Amino acid sequence: MAETGKRRAPRGFFAGAVQLWVADERGAETLIFGTCCDVSRYGLGVRTDLPMEVGATVPVAIHLPQASYHGKATVRHCTAQTNAYFVGMEF
Repeated sequence: MAETGKRRAPRGFFAGAVQLWVADERGAETLIFGTCCDVSRYGLGVRTDLPMEVGATVPVAIHLPQASYHGKATVRHCTAQTNAYFVGMEF
């Protein structure tokens, strides 16, 4: 695991599917699929096709062959990349 900067816990690199339910201004949720890039005890980094609003709290699901994990995370940053967005989320 790598630890850099002011992180509270080391990050583990993990490439897996993530589901995010993002609410619009009316409260209607849209399911967005992303790819997890890294995860730690306190959050995760996700690559998505759509941007996400900083400060938004969204339901998150990560599915592995041996288990599924569900919870909520708050978007801390969203950075445009070539053909994608990198979203940093805090649990």
